[in-house]
Amino acid sequence: MSDANSISKLASTYTGSTHDRADQHFTCQESQEWFIEPNNLVQRWKNLGTQPALFTLAETHFGCGSNFLHSADIWQDCAPTAARLHYIAAHPEPLTRIELRLAIARQVALSGESIALSGELLANYPATVKGVHTLLLMAGKVKLTLLFGDPGELFEQLAFNTPPGHKPERMPSVNAWFMPFAGLHDGGLSSAAAALSKNASSFAALSPRIETAQQLALCGFSVNRECRDEKSGNFLLTGEYHARSEPQQIESEVSALYWHIDKRSHETVPLRKATILGAGIAGCTVAWALAQRGYQVTVVDRHAAPGSEGSGNTQAIVYPKLSLREEPLPRINLAAMLFASRYYKRFWRAGLGAQCGVLVLPTSAKIAAYQRDIGSRLTPGENWLRFVQGHQLATVSGVQLAAECGLFFPQLGWLPPVDICQKLLQHPGIQLVQGEVERLDRCNKQNRWSLIDTNQNSVSDAPIVVLASAFGCRQFEQTKFLPVAKVRGQISHLPVNVDSQKMRTVICARGYLTPPNEGLHSCGATYNPDLDCGRIRQRDHRANISQLHDSDVKLGNLFTNTALDDVCGRANFRCTTQDYLPIVGSVPDVYRMTDDFADLRRDARSRLTAMGSYLPNLYVHCGLGSRGLGYAPLTAELLACAITDELPPLERSLRLAMHPARFLIRDLKKHRR
Repeated sequence: MSDANSISKLASTYTGSTHDRADQHFTCQESQEWFIEPNNLVQRWKNLGTQPALFTLAETHFGCGSNFLHSADIWQDCAPTAARLHYIAAHPEPLTRIELRLAIARQVALSGESIALSGELLANYPATVKGVHTLLLMAGKVKLTLLFGDPGELFEQLAFNTPPGHKPERMPSVNAWFMPFAGLHDGGLSSAAAALSKNASSFAALSPRIETAQQLALCGFSVNRECRDEKSGNFLLTGEYHARSEPQQIESEVSALYWHIDKRSHETVPLRKATILGAGIAGCTVAWALAQRGYQVTVVDRHAAPGSEGSGNTQAIVYPKLSLREEPLPRINLAAMLFASRYYKRFWRAGLGAQCGVLVLPTSAKIAAYQRDIGSRLTPGENWLRFVQGHQLATVSGVQLAAECGLFFPQLGWLPPVDICQKLLQHPGIQLVQGEVERLDRCNKQNRWSLIDTNQNSVSDAPIVVLASAFGCRQFEQTKFLPVAKVRGQISHLPVNVDSQKMRTVICARGYLTPPNEGLHSCGATYNPDLDCGRIRQRDHRANISQLHDSDVKLGNLFTNTALDDVCGRANFRCTTQDYLPIVGSVPDVYRMTDDFADLRRDARSRLTAMGSYLPNLYVHCGLGSRGLGYAPLTAELLACAITDELPPLERSLRLAMHPARFLIRDLKKHRR
C-alpha cells in the first residue's frame, strides 16, 4: 500500500484522540494566519520572476510537518515554474515514520484537508538519527532539510562563521523564518537564526514568553508584538533582521580559524554555465545537481562513454559501515548512506539494479558484540536498519550462513554505475564531450576557465569548473598538492550455481558478494596500492574467493567447486585519501594560503583571524575511494550548494573534514610546508 493510500485509510478510521506527541500539528488555516501571511510569502513567491530562483524558508520546530506541507502546497500554486523552495526545519525529538504517518492521518481526518505532498514526504522520511537529513522532493523542485537534534546547535552548524566585521557578499541565508514554540529566549537559537539571516529576512514567531522578543531584538531582529492567540496564550511576534556593523559571532572549536572562508569576494557568475571534468559517478552526480538548478553543464571525459574507469563495474553497492564514535568519518559515512538510500530509489524503481538490502556480517567476536550494541540502540519502528540473528540470517539472505548475527540495511542494494551515469547525463541541461585535457588556463578578464587538450585546443570554456577526474587531478598545477593515491582493485564475476542462486541480498564482511545478475555474482574487491596494472590476474580471483571463506565459511563453500577458468572480472583504480574522506569544495590558492597561515608553523594552536585565498570558481570532487556510489550523491549535493550559494546539507564540522584546503592547514601545523 502506498503512503498516500495508507494515510487515507487511517484518516477514514480515525475516531479521535490519543494525546501523544504525534498529535501536535497546525491546521492549514493556522499556518496561513500565524506564519504564511505575516511573512508575506504568497506575494514574495509570485514576484520571484521567470529565471531560476531559490527561496529558503526555515522553521525552528518541525513537529509533524504541517507547516512544511501547507507551505509546499501554496508554493506549487503560486511560485514560478523555474523557482525552487528550500525548507529547513529542526526537531529536537523527531517523530518516527510511523508516528508521522499517524499524525498526518489525524490531521486529514480532523480538518478534512488534502495534503498533496504527504505521501512523498513519508516515502522519503529519514531515520531519526541525530544530524542533518536532506530530502529532494517534487523532482528536486522542493528540498527539505531536517535537523534532528538540538535546534540551536544544528542551525549554528549550518552557518558560515566569519571573522568580526566581515560579511561576505556571497553568503547563503534564510529568506523567512517560522518560529513556533521555539526556545528563542535562551539566546543560542536566536543567535543561530541571526547568523543565517540577511538584511530584510523576515520572521513570524509564536511564544508565550516576553523574553523571546527581547532576545530576538538583542540578536538584530526588529520585533513587533502584534496579537495573542487566545487558545494557546502565545504572542505572535513578527519583524525583520537588520545586519549590524559588528555581527554577532558564533564561537566553535572547529571554526577557531577561518581558512574555509574566501577573503576575496569573487563576482557572482552571471552565466549559469559549468564544466565538469570526469564522467564517472563523481562527475555525473555533480552535473545533474547543477543542471537541476538551471545550469547548462558540459561534462568532459577522455572516453566516449561515461563510467569507463573506476565507475565501470557491472554491480556496485552502497557499502554501509557504522560506528558509535562521534568522529567525522563515521558520521559522514552514515549521512552519505542515508542520503544515497533515498537518492537511488528512482533508479531502483526504474529497474536499474535492485534495492535488495545489504547484510553486514561480523568478522570477529568483538565486531559481533559491537553489532549487538548498535542493535540495542535502534529506535523501535525504524525501517533503515535491523539487527538479525539465528534463523533470521537465512530468511534475509536466502542462503545458509555460519555467522550468528549481522546488521541488515533493507533500504540499500546494488546498482550498475555505468547505467546510473548515463541516466544522470540524460538531463536536457547536460552535454557530454570527449577530450583529453592536459591543463587548465584562467582568463581573469573574461572570468572563465579553459580546459586545454593535448593538441593545445580548448575543449570547453566556462566560468565554473569542477575537477572530478579522480587521481587525474594531480596532473593539474592548481590541484597537484592534493595527497591522493591510485589504488588498484579487481572484482571477480562468479558463475551462479544451484545453491548460490537462492541468494537474495548483498552480503558484506571482509569483501562483498552480490545476488545473481545475468547468471553471475560480483565478488571483491582486492586492494593493491603498489600495483599499476589494468589486466586481470588469476591470483586476485583466488584472493577474492578466499576472502569469501574468511568472511563466512558457509558463504565461501557456495563456490568451492568454482573453477578459476570460469571466473571473469574487471580491474581498475580507486582514488583514495590519507584520512579516507572525500575531497569536496573550492580549490585553494596554495601559495597565498601558505603565506596567510604561516604562523601555524610556529604555533599549531594559533587563533588567526585570517581568511583563506581560493582560485575563483574552481572546485574539486574526488577521493571517494571504494565508496564512490555511496558518497557521491551527498558530496555532489554539498558541492552544488557551495557553487550556488545555498545552505549546505551537512554540519560545518563535517564539511570542513572534507574540504580541499584541510591538507594545507594540517601540513603547516606539522611543519610539512
